[in-house]
Amino acid sequence: MRLKRVVLLAFLLACLNAGLMAQPEQFGIGLVLFDPSGLTAKAWLGRGTAVSGAIGWSEEKDHDLDIQADFLFYDRRVAGDSNLDLDAYIGVGGKIIFRDNDAAWVRIPFGLDFRLKRTPFNLFFEVAPSFNFRIARVSGAIGFRYIFGS
Repeated sequence: MRLKRVVLLAFLLACLNAGLMAQPEQFGIGLVLFDPSGLTAKAWLGRGTAVSGAIGWSEEKDHDLDIQADFLFYDRRVAGDSNLDLDAYIGVGGKIIFRDNDAAWVRIPFGLDFRLKRTPFNLFFEVAPSFNFRIARVSGAIGFRYIFGS
């Protein structure tokens, strides 16, 4: 149990550090649903890159805690107008699932990112194939983030 608290604290400190390194209007914290369901954070590093992470619980049986982090590449603006930017992204990252037999996975997330220009919110939809040395899975998530400094 102590290890889980240390990992949770390290995740929160890493998210805070990423937010401090990013420009204020480019850091968000919010909620994510499905895999995992919990907290999410994202720091936009530049015009075409970002770092995102999540901590929460999966809907799968016997999962105690799921922590993930990804480096994202924004390669396409799908749509945009005076109210909304809709970007497609792909990334690479990893996740750790804590349970009786802890497991590390490699993730390749891809999805859509909705950035509202007139309100400080970011909405997203993501699908992420995940691999470890024995199993391959596809998971998905939806969520939103409040963008600080907007």
